[in-house]
Amino acid sequence: MQSEVSTTIEQSVRKLARVHTTTRFIKLHYVEAEMEVAGVPALLAYRGGEKFAGLIPISEEIPDDADLTPETLETVLKKCVFSSTNKNQSCTGC
Repeated sequence: MQSEVSTTIEQSVRKLARVHTTTRFIKLHYVEAEMEVAGVPALLAYRGGEKFAGLIPISEEIPDDADLTPETLETVLKKCVFSSTNKNQSCTGC
């Protein structure tokens, strides 16, 4: 059984996947991914086969004053994409 946070993140990622059709999103159970339950839910991002972001757990990347929405998740992901190409910008999990 998934936690409420995991369900909300999955719903948000599904909405983002419908908008970002050139991005591939893959869901893995934490056991299959060989992750600790304390790191769930997580989001790992790869570009060209190389990991550039590990948001583990992703809930720690969401600002305290923000709701967990597709828009907030997209903002966090964009920050990680930007920080991976700009070394002057930081993302905790990136």
